[in-house]
Amino acid sequence: CRIYTDTPGVDWTLHFTNTGQADTPVLEQVKAVDVKIWPGSAVKPPVLHRLKATSGVDDWLPYDTDLPAGHKEEFAPTAGRSSMGACPFFNLEWPGGGVVTGIGWTGQWCASVEHADGAIHLQAGMQNLHLSLKPGESIRSPRILQLQWTGNDPFYPYNLWRRTMLSHIVPKLDGQP
Repeated sequence: CRIYTDTPGVDWTLHFTNTGQADTPVLEQVKAVDVKIWPGSAVKPPVLHRLKATSGVDDWLPYDTDLPAGHKEEFAPTAGRSSMGACPFFNLEWPGGGVVTGIGWTGQWCASVEHADGAIHLQAGMQNLHLSLKPGESIRSPRILQLQWTGNDPFYPYNLWRRTMLSHIVPKLDGQP
């Protein structure tokens, strides 16, 4: 896990290794991120901001989904391709702030956002994971980057996200991206 001190970002990857002498029990339903957020009482419901990933003329156009109480939004790419049918980056906004999440995975990930009981439950992980590890085998989860933001400027979280990506994630050669 890395906690960035110059931006409000946290970046992590879960690792599983079988250090025993026998196969592990079946691993499934592993969520690399599984958090509950209490945004406080608000008149407006949270909004999920995403990008279309449809392989059409509207590819990568932004769209929003309101999340009234009791609503759950589930999304995942198709055909095992990380951004076919769903974008692995999304911004969950509530009045006064939100959290941007990035799922770094080249395969079949899944995510859900549910608004219930005054909280927002956000989960993401590997959609079809169902396996046992043999002794000495290792796997990892998707890499997760989350960035919490505050304020009411709709462009602020995206600029903050770009700054975090450029400072900490994008590879550099001689100090330049």
